[in-house]
Amino acid sequence: MLVDLIDKLVDRLIQLVQHRQEARHKLLQEHVVPIFQAFEAVHAQYLSSFAKYRKTLKTTTDPLTESHPVFDEISTDNLFSEHDRTRIIHLGSLDTDPEVRALVKFIYDYLVDVRVASDPIGGYQGGRFANPQHWRRTLLAELKAIFSESWQVVLDPNSAQPPLYDSALQDALAEVRKNAGIREDDPDRQEKLKAVFAVRAVDEVVQEMQNEYAKVSMEYGRLRQALSG
Repeated sequence: MLVDLIDKLVDRLIQLVQHRQEARHKLLQEHVVPIFQAFEAVHAQYLSSFAKYRKTLKTTTDPLTESHPVFDEISTDNLFSEHDRTRIIHLGSLDTDPEVRALVKFIYDYLVDVRVASDPIGGYQGGRFANPQHWRRTLLAELKAIFSESWQVVLDPNSAQPPLYDSALQDALAEVRKNAGIREDDPDRQEKLKAVFAVRAVDEVVQEMQNEYAKVSMEYGRLRQALSG
């Protein structure tokens, strides 16, 4: 009878909906949540290490050259956190599922981005950044430019303005010193200027990092709500 056929059809539809809901919940609990937890652990590690670099740069008594201990700190931290970044990228194999594709992309962009300077002194390839690891290598490149006194790169990393030379370059640096409260008769004005630029570089990288983190967090919240429904 038709009623029996309709009953069977409705039963099938209910089973389909329940199966889909169970599958979505399983995707959330077994994959999406662990990915975000791993991502948050990496982000927290980055914030902690960048706070350490900032403190080092603000309190250091060592000359601000390319042999400064902060470079070894950054390189060492980068080496010992490689496993965490690799683990998250491996989890990114979920990008074959359309529902999580945006989350995977945002995490991948946070970790492995083209926006990293590989040669700040010789020129910035592809704009400001050009190498596939992210935050620490960005900072390393900027600190190398500052500590080697490659002022043109420091003042205009995107080459957005005509190059400054001689007196024009010195005037620009004097303006930065003035705004930072560094006196022109201070014998340590050059070292203090480097310190100002170095701390500013850390803060700018952290701000960009936080912006990228916010994109991941917002997408995770959206996806969690969608998969919980």
